[in-house]
Amino acid sequence: MGLGWAALALLLGGGCSAAPLQPSAADQSQSPRAAAPGSLHLGHPEIAALGGRAAESPFSFVRGGRRFEGTLSVPAHRPGARLPSVVLVHGSGPMSRDGVMPGQLGLGFGFDFPVYAELARELSQLGYVVARYDKRTCEGTRFCNSEPNGLGLVPDLVEHDTVIDDFVEDAKAAYQRLRDYEFVDAERIVFVGHSQGAQLVPRLLTDLEEVPAGVMLTPPYRDVPALLREQGQLLVRIMQEAGKPYRMVEGYDLIRAADWLEALKDGRPTPSRILGQPLGLWRSWIRASQEARVLARTLRRPLLVVGGDYDYNVPVDQLRLWREWLAGSPHRVAVLPCMTHALNCISQADPRLIESRDIGHHIDRELVEQLGGFLTETL
Repeated sequence: MGLGWAALALLLGGGCSAAPLQPSAADQSQSPRAAAPGSLHLGHPEIAALGGRAAESPFSFVRGGRRFEGTLSVPAHRPGARLPSVVLVHGSGPMSRDGVMPGQLGLGFGFDFPVYAELARELSQLGYVVARYDKRTCEGTRFCNSEPNGLGLVPDLVEHDTVIDDFVEDAKAAYQRLRDYEFVDAERIVFVGHSQGAQLVPRLLTDLEEVPAGVMLTPPYRDVPALLREQGQLLVRIMQEAGKPYRMVEGYDLIRAADWLEALKDGRPTPSRILGQPLGLWRSWIRASQEARVLARTLRRPLLVVGGDYDYNVPVDQLRLWREWLAGSPHRVAVLPCMTHALNCISQADPRLIESRDIGHHIDRELVEQLGGFLTETL
């Protein structure tokens, strides 16, 4: 049995597939820790007095003959103002510009949560122009206006030569396009990466010395094989405790894949695809996951590294490892008590008692405060 690209995204960090467990009640009220629109005032002075909603307009760029489509969120601003800006960098899988996640490993929310659309809204409320775009692996999925009843990419739609470097170069191209706008201050553009995208932020700052800072949201610390093994073991335990032994096979699939990836690292024989994905993608991802922490520690421009206590995809112990690894550096590491991998908050501390009303429908308020404080200080 093999997991598809969409299910893989949910497990490793993006999210495009149904999650295993659903909350127990139908109440859909938002969490107390959800950030209410416009409720925080941590933004830059050039927009602080204006208020008003951000305007959204099409955003596109071309790289390597491929056209990428996205959305640009622009806060209300005075004529002639040049604003600080953000490029969002996706998590794994076929992520659209909105970054829709129906849950995280072992926990469904009961609704589709547009993580990147919500994050862009919060950042633009704080005064930042935000560029987000459909990831190259999103083409052909229901999240990018095709195959509306599908769950994700079928193998024939996944380009055999796609590697992590493609995602890095795509983000650089988005950055260069953003610099062209007259209302954007080209010296105050940062990358905000999520999960897999967070692992790419140190590389982006290393390659682009003019970028003043970066943000890593829910970044894995361990390399991909170790992360898969940890996720597989957790999924087996969750399904066993939930009385769903027939779903434990999904965890065993991940553990088996971790074994194959270790073999790939060592140059031993493996299947031609692992979890449905080409070996070249895996080799490049393993390399990127290993170099992320090395590059992060060498950077002198500041990074904000944030994870959540309720994150099952990237467990909190990995944030503690980041904190230890980056001790003595200019970087800041924060662990937020109720934040999930999808950046919302679950207010019920006991996972066995979660009801729908406990699951936030907006970005966690404390994350917005962390981002606002860091970006204001840095830019």
